[in-house]
Amino acid sequence: MYSLFDQLSERAMTVIEYYRKDLVVHDANWLRRNPRTPFIHIARKYGTHIFGFDPKWLRENKRQKYLFGESLPRSIVNGELACMHDIYIDNPSAVWQAYTPADGLREVNYNRAQQLYGEWIDAATTR
Repeated sequence: MYSLFDQLSERAMTVIEYYRKDLVVHDANWLRRNPRTPFIHIARKYGTHIFGFDPKWLRENKRQKYLFGESLPRSIVNGELACMHDIYIDNPSAVWQAYTPADGLREVNYNRAQQLYGEWIDAATTR
């Protein structure tokens, strides 16, 4: 049986030409540290981007480590949505995949990725 990383990398490796370390080191470590956490994964010619979603930190609304400093969760979410859009515009051949514990890993398009992320935010903030 394929691990989640095996499934993810099988499709992602078809488009990554540079910065494969993004996938085989950084994304693999993220998956190990965040089991069963929903995410959107994008693979493109120049590496990957993983948008993990842990509803707990969004509900707590406390400053979180982000990039080179700290930010409130809503600002992080807005930044992630903007990043998804930029990747979509600049990388039309990118491979988009989504994971949830209930549905497993599946390929999605940009619009579905945005919809899923929005649904996760709504579910986390309305509890």
